[in-house]
Order: sequence, then structure tokens, then C-alpha cells
Amino acid sequence: MKKITFFAIVFAMSSFVYSQEKAITKDKTQIKVSRVSTTGKTIQSSNTAAKEEVFNAKKIKYKQFSDELFRTQNNIPYTFPKYTEINNVFEDTKNYEISVKQWISNNEKEYDKIKHVINF
Repeated sequence: MKKITFFAIVFAMSSFVYSQEKAITKDKTQIKVSRVSTTGKTIQSSNTAAKEEVFNAKKIKYKQFSDELFRTQNNIPYTFPKYTEINNVFEDTKNYEISVKQWISNNEKEYDKIKHVINF
């Protein structure tokens, strides 16, 4: 009887500990931390600092593409979009990516010449 009680307590404790484990999922733009509560519901919170770090790295890269010396040295066409800071880093980078993708779809031959330098 003591063995069965001991086994039941160990099983209950291990189930509780397992339900409290954290699972970390990385995304290109966001890190989400998920935790399963004792009721079985998943609680998620986003790490804004990590997301901002990713977007700031993109911003630095995109500003380089807009630099006149870089564009001249790498024969980037003058019609290629330039990165502009208007609202915030999240919206600015998304808007730039949209404009570059549109430019690429309209200028495939010119993009083929520069894609080794600017890879989208």
C-alpha cells in the first residue's frame, strides 16, 4: 500500500512540474514565451525588446542600402527604394520591405544584377 501511495505522489508531482515548464518559440520578428497553467490554458507574452532588436538590425541594413556611396560602389539603380524614417522602426522597415518587393517585381532584370549585394 505504501508503494502505491508513494508512486501516486511522485506521479502527481511530476505531472505538476511538467505542466509548469516553459516553451520558448523563436520567430524572425518576435520571441514568444508560452506557459501552460495548471488549468491547461496556454498563456503567451511577447518579448518586445527582442522584436525591436531584430527590427533595428534590419534598419541598419536598409539604411546601408540607401547610402549614396554604397549605391554608387555597387551600381544600385537610382530607382531602387531608399529607407526613410517616418513613424517607428516597425512600420518603417515593413514599408521599406514592401516597396523593395514591389520594385523587384517591376525590375527583375535590374535586380538580377544587384541581388548578390542586396538579397531580398
